[in-house]
Amino acid sequence: SSGIKIAKPSDDPARSATISTLQNTLGRIARHSQRIDYGVGMLEHQESTLNSANDIIIRIKEIGTQAANETVSSQTRAQMAEEVWRLRDQLAALANTKYQGSFVYGAADDGVPAFDLHDPTTIPIGQTVPAAGDSATRYQWHSGSGSQTTRMVQITDDQQVRVNTPGDRVFARAIGAAEILG
Repeated sequence: SSGIKIAKPSDDPARSATISTLQNTLGRIARHSQRIDYGVGMLEHQESTLNSANDIIIRIKEIGTQAANETVSSQTRAQMAEEVWRLRDQLAALANTKYQGSFVYGAADDGVPAFDLHDPTTIPIGQTVPAAGDSATRYQWHSGSGSQTTRMVQITDDQQVRVNTPGDRVFARAIGAAEILG
């Protein structure tokens, strides 16, 4: 009357084993599906972040081209430099973006931002010595333990997909270039 042919394993041991195997398989598929959803979400978040970063880099390039014109006054160049510094801060904020509570570009250092602000005496990314008279703070890649590790997501029993790249490979040169231009 319940519609269940096998109420307990001893009713039919062979079918019980098959049922158990199928239940385990369904559980594995559900776990893979959850990890795939996480991976897709992480990659979509990164795509959006990188599109925003690309827009910022294009604007920085435009400012650099405009500032190279000899007819631009020093006051206008100073205003352009301020905009470059603001854009650099926006790039660093994108580099320190989080997805589901973890820093995306911090590699295996989930709880540590990829880039930290440092005082003016810190040597900026891309330079060997600080620029003379430059008092702006600089961003520095957090190179702690695990900062070069990529995050892998298990999508099947035997396949993994990489879902991030350490931030220094993605943002360091752009942030450093903005600091030099600024």
